[in-house]
Amino acid sequence: MGGGFISFEFAHFAARLGEGGQELTILEVSERPLGPFDGEMVSLLMDASRDEGIQVRTGIQIAAIEKHASGLTVQMTGGELLTADLVVNGAGRVPNLEDLALEAGGIDHSRRGIGVDAGMRTSNPRVFAVGDCAATIQLARVADYEGLVAARNILAELGLNEGARVDYGAVPAVLFTYPQYGMVGMTEDALKQQNIPYKKIFGEKLGWPTYRRVGLKHAAYKILVGSDNRILGAHFLSDCASGLVNTLKQAMLNGTSVQDLYWQNIMSPYPTRESDLIYMLKPLL
Repeated sequence: MGGGFISFEFAHFAARLGEGGQELTILEVSERPLGPFDGEMVSLLMDASRDEGIQVRTGIQIAAIEKHASGLTVQMTGGELLTADLVVNGAGRVPNLEDLALEAGGIDHSRRGIGVDAGMRTSNPRVFAVGDCAATIQLARVADYEGLVAARNILAELGLNEGARVDYGAVPAVLFTYPQYGMVGMTEDALKQQNIPYKKIFGEKLGWPTYRRVGLKHAAYKILVGSDNRILGAHFLSDCASGLVNTLKQAMLNGTSVQDLYWQNIMSPYPTRESDLIYMLKPLL
């Protein structure tokens, strides 16, 4: 149930258990799964998922789940039934705020979490919120970053430190499927919606030796570059996406141009995935 991080990772995990032949289905209420990710790259990941026996169905409303002696029945709106041995609830998380009496403290919040500014202050300036209780990005290292920003701002009020602000513009994320989907920065859909000019380099079903030697058929990349030749977003389907994403994250934080990033990575150890960056970037030189 659900077409986000949890469901995709569990499905790819289950696809590799036992002797194979498992029938796996992801049921997503929206018109496409993995909403925060790039639509074109998600389509490629769905192709890879189907090759592993994972069916992805969208626009699905679940009415009920019933347990029987032989397993479970998932009833969808409209009457369709799906039988299963196991149902995983991957429909997302909500912050556990009910017992915090936030109204008494004048702290604004919603179902997504506690509202905060760039310094992690809530609507009550004496109260800070970080991590999964805040209405921000729910990732472990983002929570660490927010905690550090909040601590620095608390110390700044005491005259013991300079203040800090959170910048979510270069937050990396990795979806641990196979191939992994790693991204940082903006999606192409978001750039179009915000009318931000960009250049795009894209490749799919890569036949480079780094992937051919491990038999990975669904490797792909998309790098989005602004008019100033700085990275706006980067997306990778790879067996080792984290190193690629972290390299592009550092380039975004440092304001590195595409030209400089190319030269800085020529000597990346071969045949790592990072060594392929020069092939990706060369068309933009």
